[in-house]
Amino acid sequence: MEMAGQVMLSKQPEILELFQILENNGMTQEYQKVNFLVEYMESIEHQFVLVLEELEKVNTQLMQIENRETHTAVSRITERTGDKMHEIANQLALVKNNLIHFAKDTTKLFQEKGTEALKVAVTKMKIPSILNALEKSFHNCMVYMNKNAEKTLAIRNDLHAIGGHMKNIGKTLMGRKRSESVSKNPDNGFLSSVQKGYLACGRIFSNMERHTKALSKEVERFCNGGGKTISVKEELMRIKSGQSSKSSIQPAVQEKGR
Repeated sequence: MEMAGQVMLSKQPEILELFQILENNGMTQEYQKVNFLVEYMESIEHQFVLVLEELEKVNTQLMQIENRETHTAVSRITERTGDKMHEIANQLALVKNNLIHFAKDTTKLFQEKGTEALKVAVTKMKIPSILNALEKSFHNCMVYMNKNAEKTLAIRNDLHAIGGHMKNIGKTLMGRKRSESVSKNPDNGFLSSVQKGYLACGRIFSNMERHTKALSKEVERFCNGGGKTISVKEELMRIKSGQSSKSSIQPAVQEKGR
């Protein structure tokens, strides 16, 4: 699931060749449409890498938990996280691969049938549907991460309460005054870090969902002839910087054979 070492989509030879053809033939709008999706995918991948980095920190904190029952309880919360991240990674990889194949096939189509065929091919790109599918996935992951944070907090609170009860039982047996404060447990700090990690992941997915929705509206307006340019640069920069502003879905850039 490591993505950082992969070749950027904008550097793929198939994409570069298609960009060159579109520029050479003065197809500005078609260039903007393809370039938008390329830049968007790179920005989203950057954010997804940040999620993976947060989850690495969560796993590190999880391994530090000393109490076996607490470790087991938190592990049960996190056991499906890897599967969900694989789903997102596969979904992003599918969109990227489809876009690369689209660029390759469209270049061949241009060489065989000329610029009109190229325009038709770019027009058939299903950008809004791709964005809508990704938006739903990001929302589901945001909800999942926030629920994990809530469950971790509940375990942490229970651990606090248990610690306080055990401390007071000891004082009662020794005839000393009971305390209202709870005793400190070394695992509480690790649980707090795990909770914060999940909250951070939830915020990243929330940003990804929100910006994808905003970009989807802008691109749909453009595709419907409501504008001469796609004004998405600011949103893409926000996604990349991480500012606030269902399962395996298989969106395709273009249905083959059409």
